[in-house]
Amino acid sequence: IQSDTGKERTLFIRIEIEIFNLNTDPHGWEVPRRIEDFKWLSARLKFEFPSAGEYSSNKIQEFDGKDRDDIDSYMNYLLNEDECLHSRFLIFFLSCAKQTKF
Repeated sequence: IQSDTGKERTLFIRIEIEIFNLNTDPHGWEVPRRIEDFKWLSARLKFEFPSAGEYSSNKIQEFDGKDRDDIDSYMNYLLNEDECLHSRFLIFFLSCAKQTKF
């Protein structure tokens, strides 16, 4: 990068992306996921279960977490929701080990 004075400057940009590894039991799947991936899953579940509207008692919680505790809480919630257990998006999310961008 060249400054207004004509001198060259070096610009360093540091980007940190935290990866969380999910391990499933009994299947033994291990998949890396980012916070944005959980937001993707949340949006897809809302799409897959539109009957779970704003005033429904079956409303699927939206993920707005920021750390491991939020992820643990959200995943435990989903895995205790009978409706979600057969979700094609949830199964894909938990089983696809490729570095797929969601």
